[in-house]
Amino acid sequence: MINRMMGHESEAEKLYKILNTDEYKERPYEYSDLGEGMAVIGETMWGWWKHRFLINHNTKRAYEFMDKDQNLVTVTQDDIDWESLKNLPEDAQNTARVLSFHFHPLLDILKMEWPK
Repeated sequence: MINRMMGHESEAEKLYKILNTDEYKERPYEYSDLGEGMAVIGETMWGWWKHRFLINHNTKRAYEFMDKDQNLVTVTQDDIDWESLKNLPEDAQNTARVLSFHFHPLLDILKMEWPK
């Protein structure tokens, strides 16, 4: 609150402004309204649509979920439910360990809370 009063924007507020420009409304990006003031912006990568950004219009903040290299940036190994992965092949577990989202994500393996 003090930062906002002093004219300082958070990174999430800056990203929100950037993502609401015309550049992010056309290919290779795709805007999807989730309702309740929330949206995601996907980007086409190697022929697949990948959700990269989460937007909260209510708070006027946005968060990068995955970078251009298709690695998770807001998730840590502590966010992964390792118990649910124990029966998966070792290569699948290794993919999770390095936070790679090159393959279609299984969001239910994550137990994450979005920043406010």
